[in-house]
Amino acid sequence: MKKSTDKQKLYAIIGILIMLFFSVLPIPAGPITPVGMKVIGVFLGSVFLWSTGSMIWPSILAVALLGWFGYMPMGQILKNWMGNPTVVMIFFLLILVGAFQYQKGTQYIARFFLTRKVMEGRPYVFTFIVLLGVYLMATFVNPWAGVFLFLPVVQNVCQELGYQKTDDYTKIMTILVVMSALLGFPSAYFNGTILGLNANWEQVSSLAMPGGAYMASGMITGLACLLAMVLVLRFVIKPDVELIKGFKVDQVTKNPLPPMNTKQKIVSLAIVIFIAAMLIPVIFPGNPVSQLLKANITGIAMTLVGILGAVMIEGEPVLDFPKVMAHNFSWQTYFMIASSLLIGGALTDESVGFTTLLQNLLTPIFSGMSPLVFTISIVIVAIIITNLMNSAVLVLILHPIIFTYAQVAGADVLPVVMLVTFSAIGFAAITPSASPYAATIFGQKEFVEPSDIYKYASIFVLVETLVALLVGIPVIQLFF
Repeated sequence: MKKSTDKQKLYAIIGILIMLFFSVLPIPAGPITPVGMKVIGVFLGSVFLWSTGSMIWPSILAVALLGWFGYMPMGQILKNWMGNPTVVMIFFLLILVGAFQYQKGTQYIARFFLTRKVMEGRPYVFTFIVLLGVYLMATFVNPWAGVFLFLPVVQNVCQELGYQKTDDYTKIMTILVVMSALLGFPSAYFNGTILGLNANWEQVSSLAMPGGAYMASGMITGLACLLAMVLVLRFVIKPDVELIKGFKVDQVTKNPLPPMNTKQKIVSLAIVIFIAAMLIPVIFPGNPVSQLLKANITGIAMTLVGILGAVMIEGEPVLDFPKVMAHNFSWQTYFMIASSLLIGGALTDESVGFTTLLQNLLTPIFSGMSPLVFTISIVIVAIIITNLMNSAVLVLILHPIIFTYAQVAGADVLPVVMLVTFSAIGFAAITPSASPYAATIFGQKEFVEPSDIYKYASIFVLVETLVALLVGIPVIQLFF
């Protein structure tokens, strides 16, 4: 125990030193500004500390240092940190899901999966069906809904099957649930981020991204990635799945759960309402109700949380805030997501100069390439860089580079833009700074160590990259 404590102390000292003194190192900065060097130091120190097992305090310290270093006034930093609409939505979604866990609602969903005859003796069919459910919810409802609703369910299923939290299958499923939701993110053309990125491309190039072609090619590529990851799990990684192989539905049905009580039914109804409220604007985009929901999308979970706290059953609230926040709220996940979004935005801010450095480095590299070589090269570069920095901003940086190439080579680059968007957004899973979804994986400290994430996420991102190049390119060419 003492060795572990001493190691954490050493890691803490190294991380803080990186944050404080990286900017004074004699490194050629190029277009990176003095404040940019300080921001990069905070970024590197945060990634180091997150990767060595410390989650909450480095997230808080990093945000404070951005203010002390003059990136922007502290008040504005705090507003961008906790006032970010995405962070606010995640905060209340975590409470809503925490209430669902506290009322043991996840047990009933887990039992649903465990009583499907199709999984008997077919562990990888079961694995694919679960991940497909995550992917479809992420694509058609919301990626965060896919993550936070399925993570506790899958972990509960693993425990009911007899797996320990630290067993390989539990670890890998924890990682794959988030990665499946991440794949669903860019598959949805109607997602706000994707619409914004495509609007930026149209502004840069005057070429519109066709929604139907984008969605069709994105979903085919996404499903191919999902299938390929399960196949690699089956034939390459080969975790112990004997507990699933030997599982019989009768083992569960002979010990049924009691009927849901009133609190469980109310919380379950709230989850269903949340999913429906996210889904209605997608199915009925022109409806006035849909427009109202879309305009207030970050407040849906907040409203439900407020109502659940007000409803009293047998003298107690359906949502007991102190108990849920103490036992079923993932503070590590929340702080890492909030801070990674802020730090990622800081890293790519114009005042830092990092985006200028990237453009200066990448533009000459891609000039003179054939269209196929250019496509392969820029997709690979995008996947590498997206696992280090904010993926959406990376796509914005690559847009003018792709357009410049199109003007010089006279090539049709719409398929390239689509594949770069899909890969950069959907494959950002290896480091805690890659995306808020990756930060979520690192926040699951009970189930995965950082070393597990680097190992397995790297394998799966490599698989996704091969699928993007071998399947994605011909599929996209077919639709565009």
